[in-house]
Amino acid sequence: MKPPTTLCPCKDCPDRHPNCHSACDAYAQYSNERARICEERRLQCNDHFAYVERVIKHKRRKNG
Repeated sequence: MKPPTTLCPCKDCPDRHPNCHSACDAYAQYSNERARICEERRLQCNDHFAYVERVIKHKRRKNG
C-alpha cells in the first residue's frame, strides 16, 4: 500500500515535543486526511473482491 499523498507535518516542526500529536492542529488535519485516503482505498479493494466473488459464484451456478 502506498503512503498517503500528504506528508506528515511533524518532520521539520519547530514546536515538536513528546506527545504533541494530541494538541497539534496540523497533525489532526493530516491524520483525518490519511484516514479518509485509507478508507477510500479499503472500499475500492473490497469492491473489487466482492465483484470477483460474484463472478466466481455465477460461473459455479452456470457450470452446475
